[in-house]
Amino acid sequence: MHPANPEDPYADYDAQKLLAFIDSHGLTKPDKPAFNYSNLGAGLLGYALAHRANQPFFALLDERILGPLGLTDTAIALGEEQQTRFMQGHRANGMATMPWHLDAIAGAGGLRASVTDLLSYLEAFCNPEGQRSKSQSDRHSLSTALENAQKPREEIRDVGQICLGWLYRRDEHTHWHTGGTGGFTSYAAFNRQSGRAIVVLANAGGSIDGSPAEAIGHYVADRLDGKPALWPGSTLPAQHAG
Repeated sequence: MHPANPEDPYADYDAQKLLAFIDSHGLTKPDKPAFNYSNLGAGLLGYALAHRANQPFFALLDERILGPLGLTDTAIALGEEQQTRFMQGHRANGMATMPWHLDAIAGAGGLRASVTDLLSYLEAFCNPEGQRSKSQSDRHSLSTALENAQKPREEIRDVGQICLGWLYRRDEHTHWHTGGTGGFTSYAAFNRQSGRAIVVLANAGGSIDGSPAEAIGHYVADRLDGKPALWPGSTLPAQHAG
């Protein structure tokens, strides 16, 4: 990647560059490849599905997922009213920064959504059969996809298990994921046993110390579980000998 604007590094990473990389990299893989987290893989999947459907990525997403689930406040290109609610992003050092724009790999992080839409999205995972749809066949297809996405596929050391996109902690019965682009971080988690869902959106970027949104999300989860928890960045008072 050689972005024209380092502050917006994916804006000019178009389909031609993506396909040129795939052509040079090749498609071969080991018979039993190890798990490897890949934002490029997620973006490539979105591009490939849209190409197969002969539709723009967002149009396909709206038709298959956003529309049936009633998610009306999720977009790639924000409308005029949405733009007034879009918060200023910040680097980890507190300096303001511009938001990223993703082209060919929009499936890896090009969406912008409200907390309300994201909670509705998580509710669909908690109750796949209860989501809205226009027809029985659509409801069956989406319900099956929501269930299938939650199934663990492989163990990941020190993390838990990987599903289709979601990470899973078996001991906590929790599916979760974090996200981050320039000036923003996010955290989402749901637990079907407790019927609980958590969404944290922060207009602060991540750093070597981690993601602000994830830290807040874990704090909220611990408090809801009745566990001792410190607000991120807090320190315990010094203990003095008597």
